[in-house]
Amino acid sequence: MAARDRHGAGQPSAMGKMGNVERVMEKWATDLVDRVFRPKRESVEVVSTLRRECDDNIMILGRGRTLVPNAFTVVLPQVSHRELGSHAHKLGPVLAAKVRDHAAAHSYVFAGPVTVTLEPDPTVDTGGYRIRSSIVPAQTGPR
Repeated sequence: MAARDRHGAGQPSAMGKMGNVERVMEKWATDLVDRVFRPKRESVEVVSTLRRECDDNIMILGRGRTLVPNAFTVVLPQVSHRELGSHAHKLGPVLAAKVRDHAAAHSYVFAGPVTVTLEPDPTVDTGGYRIRSSIVPAQTGPR
C-alpha cells in the first residue's frame, strides 16, 4: 500500500470540486435557457440583459457605494415558461449568481439578497422576454 502525502497532493481540493459542480450547473442552465429562448434569444443575451439592468439602474449612495436592483423578474411567453416546467425554480438561482458576479466586478452593492424569478405572461411574444427589476431591502426579524 502506497503512502499518501499528508497534504493530499494529487487529490482534488474541495474548492476544485465546487468549481466543477458550478461549471456543470452553469452548463445545464445555459442549455435549458437555450432551449427556451431559441431561436430569437440566446442564454448569453438573457444574462447580458440582467447585467445591463443593473448598469442602467444604479443609484450612487456615496464614494464607493453604488446600489443596484436586487430583485429581478424574467417575464416569459406562457409557452416558454411551460417548457421550463419544474426547472424554472432552479434557473433563478443560477441567473442570480451571474448578477452577483457582475456586481462584484463593478463593486455594486445590494439592499438585500439577489433573486431572479421567472413568470409567464400571455402578452410576451414567443421567443421574447422582458425583465423587471427593483430594489428590495433585506427582511429583518420582528422588532
